[in-house]
Amino acid sequence: MACCCDGALHMRFKNLWATGAAVAVVAAAATPAFAQQITSGVRGTITDAAGAPLAGASITVTDTRTNYETVTSTSGGGQFVLSGLETGGPYSVTIAAEGFQTQRLDNLLLSLGDTASVSVSLNPADESEEIVVVAARDRTTRVALGPNRVFNAETVSGAPTITRDLRDTLRFDPRLNVTANANGTQQNVSCLGGNNRSNSFTIDGVAQGDSFGLNASAFANRFSNPYPLNATRQLSVEYAPFDVQYANFSGCNINVVTKSGSNEFHGSGFGEYSSDGLTGERALTAVVSGRSQTRNFRWGAEFGGALIKDRVFFYGAYEEQQLGGNPVSFGPIGSNSGTPQTFISANQVDTIGARIAQVYGFDPGGIVTDQPFTTRKILTRWDFVLAEGHKLAFTYSRFNEGQIQGDDGPNSTTFAFGSNFQTQGTTAQTYSARLFSQWTDNLSTEIRASRSDLADVQNPLGGGEAQGANPIPRIVIGVTADGTGGTTNGAVGVLIAGPGFSRAANDLRNQTDQFRGLLNYTAGQHTFTVGYDWNQVDVFNLFVQNATGTLNFSSLANFNNNILNPTGLLTSTPAPAN
Repeated sequence: MACCCDGALHMRFKNLWATGAAVAVVAAAATPAFAQQITSGVRGTITDAAGAPLAGASITVTDTRTNYETVTSTSGGGQFVLSGLETGGPYSVTIAAEGFQTQRLDNLLLSLGDTASVSVSLNPADESEEIVVVAARDRTTRVALGPNRVFNAETVSGAPTITRDLRDTLRFDPRLNVTANANGTQQNVSCLGGNNRSNSFTIDGVAQGDSFGLNASAFANRFSNPYPLNATRQLSVEYAPFDVQYANFSGCNINVVTKSGSNEFHGSGFGEYSSDGLTGERALTAVVSGRSQTRNFRWGAEFGGALIKDRVFFYGAYEEQQLGGNPVSFGPIGSNSGTPQTFISANQVDTIGARIAQVYGFDPGGIVTDQPFTTRKILTRWDFVLAEGHKLAFTYSRFNEGQIQGDDGPNSTTFAFGSNFQTQGTTAQTYSARLFSQWTDNLSTEIRASRSDLADVQNPLGGGEAQGANPIPRIVIGVTADGTGGTTNGAVGVLIAGPGFSRAANDLRNQTDQFRGLLNYTAGQHTFTVGYDWNQVDVFNLFVQNATGTLNFSSLANFNNNILNPTGLLTSTPAPAN
């Protein structure tokens, strides 16, 4: 932890913004695309065969997955704009005008944050009632907010990723660089060479970044993907969107929208298991030794559909990983754990551990050989069609990850009992609601509200923190090369039990509340956007090093005789650990 303080910190951010944007009828026009951060849109111009604009033409955009229709009509200049549409598709667009043939464009796919521009000329009515056209480049164009890259669900699910992480998909974009941090535990995302903490990350419009700034990943969580990967409908990376709605990043915005239910039930599942028993014992002609006998298991499933056809839809996804983790690098002689620590044996560790439990009243833990990693993720989403042009969506997600890691040790000169290890990771849950409304041909609104509760997990494996019910001290014992004890200056190794130096009182939690209201109004060839953003982050951070105190013994003999070392620590004070 990088902060040596305790207390509560409250931060509140509010933003009122407005813009007027000219809505052009060709994709090449240098005007902001009228698209929301978590939705898509359709706009265009309808003319007659001679190229004259058709006013009052009826435009019906239908999401074929749910049969949800959004209806508008063209203005005096033949233009129309529809926003707040779910990404993906396929959509069908039906254009009808009195005295003209009806045309329908099928298989229109919408990208996250972009607008599809549709240009259609209607012929005078004849014996044909309707013309059906499959959406094509000459009929539709993509109008982006700026340089970006959009990945659909098929690309994300098909990307080679052993860890099931969206960052493996992001690697397809050469403007991104994904690398491990200094100790190799977290994956950094650098956009256009910028710092990873300059990015923002949102899921269904809810900020999921690191609000406190400890994580090298810049995500709210430390290690793994923060939601079930199967739940991805579209993933986009936006580098320089020229829309007033985007803020709070200077690198890139990593934007995810999740799947929802449809009128057809759909689901999938996966499972993966591996162990040393499933791998070979030789690499070429060399025998592989030191196998850890760990087992790795990943599984997940998704399922969605309609509770009430065309009206109420549900979707859920779950993912779990139980990984053996990395073996501990160093261990006592006879422990068969990593490189032998020549100053102590496994039998001595057992004897010393029993005395700590008897005299000091806590279990110091034994010899840790593996550092397992566990994650559990769940996401559920409910969509409701309230009335024509009005749709409500709820999302709930929960995330839990934990990686066993050493704290003050172990290393070549330090043996750490199990109680000196820590579980490091994140727990989080998020609630969000989104209401999209098309009130008139010219007026639409969007309202979002969300709450995220997050806890940064850095818990001693044996408990005993100062703020807990049963605080325990940190015990440091000096040991000479022959394991018999000695003076402070003669100690070549130390044994440590109890909470780590920086884990004795460590608690970081934050709650983020967000609200956004957005109004779009179209007048002729112009679209005006007015909005309000409100964000409140309540942070509690407790961080007191060595809060339960340290009992130092310069030798095993002094430990056995309860003689404390009066001159201070045997080793230098450990640096604070993230």
